[in-house]
Amino acid sequence: MDWAAVGTTSLVFSAFAVHHLSHDEKRALLGKVFEHLEPGGTFVLFDAFRPEDPLADEIVEKLACREIQRRVQQARGTAPALESIIERDRESKGAEGDREASFEAQLRWLRDTGFVGVAPIFLDVRMGGMVATKPS
Repeated sequence: MDWAAVGTTSLVFSAFAVHHLSHDEKRALLGKVFEHLEPGGTFVLFDAFRPEDPLADEIVEKLACREIQRRVQQARGTAPALESIIERDRESKGAEGDREASFEAQLRWLRDTGFVGVAPIFLDVRMGGMVATKPS
Protein backbone atom coordinates (compact mmCIF):
# COMPACT_ATOMS: atom_id res chain seq x y z
CA MET A 1 0.00 0.00 0.00
CA ASP A 2 1.21 3.48 -0.82
CA TRP A 3 0.91 5.12 2.59
CA ALA A 4 2.19 8.43 1.19
CA ALA A 5 -1.06 8.70 -0.79
CA VAL A 6 -3.11 8.21 2.38
CA GLY A 7 -1.99 11.24 4.34
CA THR A 8 -3.80 11.38 7.68
CA THR A 9 -7.35 10.32 8.30
CA SER A 10 -9.80 10.12 11.17
CA LEU A 11 -10.89 6.54 10.43
CA VAL A 12 -9.29 3.37 9.13
CA PHE A 13 -11.51 0.31 8.60
CA SER A 14 -10.14 -3.09 7.65
CA ALA A 15 -12.24 -6.17 6.98
CA PHE A 16 -10.90 -9.67 6.43
CA ALA A 17 -7.51 -8.75 4.95
CA VAL A 18 -5.03 -8.65 7.84
CA HIS A 19 -5.16 -12.42 8.51
CA HIS A 20 -3.21 -12.99 5.29
CA LEU A 21 -0.18 -11.16 6.71
CA SER A 22 2.58 -12.66 8.84
CA HIS A 23 2.53 -11.62 12.48
CA ASP A 24 5.46 -9.25 11.87
CA GLU A 25 3.62 -7.72 8.90
CA LYS A 26 0.50 -7.32 11.05
CA ARG A 27 2.44 -5.41 13.71
CA ALA A 28 4.11 -3.23 11.04
CA LEU A 29 0.69 -2.49 9.52
CA LEU A 30 -0.69 -1.44 12.91
CA GLY A 31 2.22 0.99 13.18
CA LYS A 32 1.42 2.47 9.76
CA VAL A 33 -2.26 2.79 10.64
CA PHE A 34 -1.33 4.52 13.90
CA GLU A 35 1.07 6.84 12.09
CA HIS A 36 -1.58 7.90 9.55
CA LEU A 37 -4.45 8.37 11.97
CA GLU A 38 -5.21 11.86 13.19
CA PRO A 39 -5.09 12.31 16.98
CA GLY A 40 -8.37 10.92 18.29
CA GLY A 41 -8.77 8.86 15.10
CA THR A 42 -10.31 5.41 15.15
CA PHE A 43 -9.18 2.06 13.77
CA VAL A 44 -11.80 -0.64 13.28
CA LEU A 45 -10.59 -4.14 12.50
CA PHE A 46 -12.81 -7.05 11.48
CA ASP A 47 -10.90 -10.21 10.65
CA ALA A 48 -10.41 -13.93 11.07
CA PHE A 49 -8.72 -15.11 14.26
CA ARG A 50 -7.67 -18.36 15.87
CA PRO A 51 -7.07 -19.31 19.50
CA GLU A 52 -3.48 -19.38 20.76
CA ASP A 53 -4.06 -22.63 22.66
CA PRO A 54 -3.81 -25.66 20.30
CA LEU A 55 -6.62 -27.54 22.07
CA ALA A 56 -8.92 -24.51 21.91
CA ASP A 57 -7.98 -24.08 18.23
CA GLU A 58 -8.96 -27.71 17.55
CA ILE A 59 -12.27 -27.26 19.36
CA VAL A 60 -13.07 -24.04 17.46
CA GLU A 61 -12.17 -25.72 14.16
CA LYS A 62 -14.52 -28.62 14.88
CA LEU A 63 -17.34 -26.33 15.97
CA ALA A 64 -16.99 -24.18 12.85
CA CYS A 65 -16.88 -27.24 10.58
CA ARG A 66 -19.86 -28.83 12.34
CA GLU A 67 -21.79 -25.64 11.61
CA ILE A 68 -20.78 -25.90 7.94
CA GLN A 69 -21.93 -29.52 7.98
CA ARG A 70 -25.26 -28.55 9.57
CA ARG A 71 -25.93 -25.86 6.95
CA VAL A 72 -25.05 -28.19 4.07
CA GLN A 73 -27.30 -30.89 5.56
CA GLN A 74 -30.13 -28.40 5.90
CA ALA A 75 -29.72 -27.09 2.34
CA ARG A 76 -29.08 -30.38 0.52
CA GLY A 77 -30.53 -33.04 2.78
CA THR A 78 -27.12 -34.70 3.04
CA ALA A 79 -23.64 -33.56 4.03
CA PRO A 80 -20.06 -34.85 3.87
CA ALA A 81 -18.45 -36.42 6.91
CA LEU A 82 -17.02 -33.96 9.44
CA GLU A 83 -13.46 -35.16 8.77
CA SER A 84 -13.87 -34.35 5.09
CA ILE A 85 -15.15 -30.85 5.88
CA ILE A 86 -12.23 -30.23 8.25
CA GLU A 87 -9.75 -31.37 5.59
CA ARG A 88 -11.30 -29.09 2.93
CA ASP A 89 -11.40 -26.20 5.40
CA ARG A 90 -7.67 -26.61 6.12
CA GLU A 91 -6.88 -26.86 2.40
CA SER A 92 -8.88 -23.72 1.71
CA LYS A 93 -7.15 -21.76 4.47
CA GLY A 94 -3.75 -22.94 3.21
CA ALA A 95 -4.54 -22.02 -0.40
CA GLU A 96 -5.67 -18.55 0.66
CA GLY A 97 -2.49 -18.01 2.70
CA ASP A 98 -4.34 -17.56 5.98
CA ARG A 99 -2.07 -16.75 8.92
CA GLU A 100 -4.53 -15.79 11.61
CA ALA A 101 -3.33 -14.43 14.91
CA SER A 102 -5.27 -14.82 18.11
CA PHE A 103 -7.84 -12.21 19.05
CA GLU A 104 -5.90 -11.59 22.26
CA ALA A 105 -2.62 -11.05 20.37
CA GLN A 106 -4.23 -8.50 18.08
CA LEU A 107 -5.65 -6.58 21.07
CA ARG A 108 -2.21 -6.67 22.72
CA TRP A 109 -0.44 -5.49 19.54
CA LEU A 110 -2.85 -2.56 19.23
CA ARG A 111 -2.09 -1.50 22.81
CA ASP A 112 1.66 -2.01 22.29
CA THR A 113 1.47 0.23 19.21
CA GLY A 114 0.07 3.05 21.34
CA PHE A 115 -3.66 2.75 20.72
CA VAL A 116 -6.03 3.40 23.62
CA GLY A 117 -9.63 2.40 24.17
CA VAL A 118 -8.79 -0.95 22.61
CA ALA A 119 -11.90 -3.09 22.89
CA PRO A 120 -13.54 -6.10 21.29
CA ILE A 121 -16.83 -5.25 19.59
CA PHE A 122 -17.69 -8.63 18.11
CA LEU A 123 -16.41 -12.20 18.44
CA ASP A 124 -17.96 -15.29 16.87
CA VAL A 125 -16.04 -18.57 16.64
CA ARG A 126 -13.36 -17.64 14.08
CA MET A 127 -14.06 -14.01 13.32
CA GLY A 128 -14.31 -10.87 15.28
CA GLY A 129 -14.03 -7.14 15.42
CA MET A 130 -12.19 -4.65 17.56
CA VAL A 131 -11.87 -0.92 17.81
CA ALA A 132 -8.96 1.25 18.91
CA THR A 133 -8.28 4.98 19.14
CA LYS A 134 -5.16 7.03 18.65
CA PRO A 135 -4.71 9.27 21.70
CA SER A 136 -5.66 12.92 21.18
